[in-house]
Amino acid sequence: MKQRGQDILRFGEFELDPANGTLARNGEPVRLSPQPLKALIFLARHPGQLVTRDQLRDAIWQDGTVVDFEHGLNTCIRQIRAALDDDAAGARILETVPKLGFRFKAPISRPPRWRPLAVGALAALVLAVAGLISLSRVERRPDETPRWPTPSAEAYALYVRGRSALDERWSHDKGSALALFQRAIAIDPAFPAAHAGLADAYRAEGWIGTVGPREAYRAGRVAAERSLALNPLAPEGHLALANLDLFLGRDWQGAERHFRRAIALAPNNATAHADYSVMLMFLAREAESMTEARLAETIDPLSARAAYSVEAAQFYARRFAECLETARHVLAIDPRFAMAYHTKGQCCTSLGRIDEAVAAYEQSGRRSGNLGHALAIGGRREEAARVLAELSATHAVHGGGVIAMEIAQVYIGLGKADLAFEWLSRADAEGGFLGTLKVAPVWDPLRGDPRFAVLLRSVGLN
Repeated sequence: MKQRGQDILRFGEFELDPANGTLARNGEPVRLSPQPLKALIFLARHPGQLVTRDQLRDAIWQDGTVVDFEHGLNTCIRQIRAALDDDAAGARILETVPKLGFRFKAPISRPPRWRPLAVGALAALVLAVAGLISLSRVERRPDETPRWPTPSAEAYALYVRGRSALDERWSHDKGSALALFQRAIAIDPAFPAAHAGLADAYRAEGWIGTVGPREAYRAGRVAAERSLALNPLAPEGHLALANLDLFLGRDWQGAERHFRRAIALAPNNATAHADYSVMLMFLAREAESMTEARLAETIDPLSARAAYSVEAAQFYARRFAECLETARHVLAIDPRFAMAYHTKGQCCTSLGRIDEAVAAYEQSGRRSGNLGHALAIGGRREEAARVLAELSATHAVHGGGVIAMEIAQVYIGLGKADLAFEWLSRADAEGGFLGTLKVAPVWDPLRGDPRFAVLLRSVGLN
């Protein structure tokens, strides 16, 4: 067995031993396969430096054996981030440098290397300890002090779990994310990102209607503003406010202001660019939306959320064939990313491929209004009626959110425009989400009706 390596690399709660090929977190082993481990060692040995993709290729595949370099490297980086609980959007350890490579951001410290001392040196040390040098006053250099978003590993772990729960976008159990962020804040009330996460969780609850939209908006703003009070230069608080304004506040100018501020503070934040792309496409600013989506994808090519922003921008631009190709890419990154299935279903519906659309919607894990719409226009009216009944029952329990809008979608498929307008008006009155009115193909049958123009004005999309 190898002796404990002398080149131990410590960062935060992690300890990397290149000689023995081990990674530990708070003393507990962390499993990492050989190639990602090689990449991590190489990156950690060059902290703060740009490491190009070619340099990583040479470090990982020294014998030149690599079939698909890009896929292999992307897989390595994804496994490293998973092992380190590092989020590419707000990277604290491994930063993506668009089009160039990666940078290991976390400060590295090494244990002292003790060597045998000569007699004279030993005597000098005894004198030093006796009083010439006060070892108790020795301080670490500033560049050796770990800079984590919270000093509590437990709070950070809860935060990461909360972010993961939020990515399950169609779940009606967003309360799990809400609870995780609240637990993180209870441990460390001064953790800005956790307050921003709490704001995002309230926004998700308000969007699906498990919390009233107006109540969710108020609670979310309190959390986001607390995040900014703790750290006004962090992008997370501005990003949380932007999404609250976008999905619950109908404040398009406010949303854009906060998106731009978040991006100014963190130009390499893929999530900020991806979410800004969503707002731009709701406003039918097609070219700008695609630019932001592509930038998000370039910054973090392994992010399903970033890749999905490209898929969504293509759908709302009615580039359906490209959208379906991108959907395959998103689901290759993360087969559980529900919104990719949903938008794939919308593309298939627009192309008249109803059976494929229904299959995609069902894979999303939620029986949505778009599913009912596809069933209705595909002649499967009894099945559409069942979806309508389920949505109506959900609305009766939760109210608000996106449900009233989705009921209107089913009525459009059934050819009942008056009922569709009735439910859209109800969604408007409840403060529910109506952001897709200007661009989504599902609303095309209503666009010539004067009532539709009134509705657009009401939500600020005229």
